Amino acid sequence: MYFTVAAHHGIAAVSVDGGPESTVDLYRATRAEQQALYTSAELPAGSHTVRVRVTGTRNAASTGTVVTADRVDVPR
Repeated sequence: MYFTVAAHHGIAAVSVDGGPESTVDLYRATRAEQQALYTSAELPAGSHTVRVRVTGTRNAASTGTVVTADRVDVPR
């Protein structure tokens, strides 16, 4: 999963199919888009649900809690 990172971005929580959440810190001093920051384990063929949650928390250096998910790639 690809995210935008920036000085005003916070921490996201990502889960797949209702499983445990993994946190992703989206703070970077310099803005950058299309950053590959989350990869799941290999999943069986079929439908899956990916959930991205804005936690409202942030890295101590961040000035905000924005979360921007850019895209999800699904290999065939």
